[in-house]
Amino acid sequence: TTTAEVARRRSGSNSDGTSDSDSTSDSDSDSTSDAEVVGIAVCRAGTEVAAEDGWVRDLGVLPAWRRHGIAMALLRTAFAAFRTRGLTGVALEVDDVTLEGAVALYRRAGMRVTRRTDVLERVSRPDPVAPR
Repeated sequence: TTTAEVARRRSGSNSDGTSDSDSTSDSDSDSTSDAEVVGIAVCRAGTEVAAEDGWVRDLGVLPAWRRHGIAMALLRTAFAAFRTRGLTGVALEVDDVTLEGAVALYRRAGMRVTRRTDVLERVSRPDPVAPR
């Protein structure tokens, strides 16, 4: 089962925190047509190694809306949905592009690093053509 939680900004709200109305966290659908998606969490029940854990596959917030508590609100919503489904843990992966800020966010949400993986790559180039 996959759950998508979406943070929406109502018309009139600004990324600087001033607002006619507050940002909200909704499920996939929203009845208001004047809302803009500013963040999303895509999650599922079960991981490759633990069926009893929830998996946060994607978590993202538009750059202008970061540092406003949206990612934390999405995580807490996902954690609550996992608990409701009887799941006992949560897992996710972090790439090196978002490593520092993301790990700090996840730690504030009560998570901890359990393992790290390094992926090494090499670009293969054709050997130069040998002279004849």
